[in-house]
Amino acid sequence: MLTKKQKEFYDRLKDFVNRNGYFPSFREIAKFTGLRSTNSVWKYIKKLESEGYVFEKNGKYSIVEMNENFIKIPLMGFVPAGSPAEIFSELGEEIELPSWFAEPSNKEIIAFKVKGLSMKDAYINDGDIVILKKTENALSGDTVIALLEDNSITLKKLKILKDGFLLVPENEEYQPIKVKELRIIGKVVGVLRKYE
Repeated sequence: MLTKKQKEFYDRLKDFVNRNGYFPSFREIAKFTGLRSTNSVWKYIKKLESEGYVFEKNGKYSIVEMNENFIKIPLMGFVPAGSPAEIFSELGEEIELPSWFAEPSNKEIIAFKVKGLSMKDAYINDGDIVILKKTENALSGDTVIALLEDNSITLKKLKILKDGFLLVPENEEYQPIKVKELRIIGKVVGVLRKYE
């Protein structure tokens, strides 16, 4: 998963390789990407390597021919998996996903970065990125991001009651949140996690 800046770096690097027929030196990369040092270039290259965009063999790097069946979706901001927090704003970053996540249109798919541990027993941890399908409808048992009356949002499992809603954490250290009204922003359809 690349940030917008990392993807721009990769696109410039790939363009150079396609035009010139060889993988440039770190000094050359720094020059055409505008990075100040070869150390910064090295960090970008290592990120690309960890994500499978480039590989090293016998001390030489090469571009991996990537499958183009990817879509870009917006990373909207942070969602608390704990106490609710104020409404999100788009971070201006994008992440790439396989296109099958969003057939036929990626306009209904968005992402949030998780802060907190209230959903850890559902295997959603602090720092994970949750992928949501935008919808205002959800069923009891769905994991959702909900907008509350005070304009705060939270990530919880939804339980529909006769007199309102219960937002249930998946961590016994947190208490459920009972509300009369809420608006569903979307339901979770996937989780991305980086393993150190």
